[in-house]
Amino acid sequence: YPRTLRIAIRKLLGEQHPLSGYLTWMAGEVSRNDTPAIVQAGRALSRYDARPWARDLSVPATMLKTTRDRLVKPRKQDALAAALNATVVEIAADHLCTLTKPDEYSAATVRLVDQLVGSIAHRKENQ
Repeated sequence: YPRTLRIAIRKLLGEQHPLSGYLTWMAGEVSRNDTPAIVQAGRALSRYDARPWARDLSVPATMLKTTRDRLVKPRKQDALAAALNATVVEIAADHLCTLTKPDEYSAATVRLVDQLVGSIAHRKENQ
């Protein structure tokens, strides 16, 4: 399993990827987990729907939308963002963008955190 995992991650990243130096570490971290439990948790999360209660949250929200996501469909991401009234930043990437586009993912995440902090500060000023 660890060897197969290293091969799969190497194939996903490619040889010249900035994270390729961490390949052994990443494979080791993943192999320390219980694979069937991870799959089971993923299935449970795919059936979970927070929209009914997300509308009741009265806090600022931001969301990173992966527009080419094949695991969490963009329409489902849109529905949750609408329920949260969230500020959305999009990246044209799939679910594993943390690995395939780490720089773009990081930049988008920083933008979202900055927006969220600004929204919270603005909210406190107006209370």
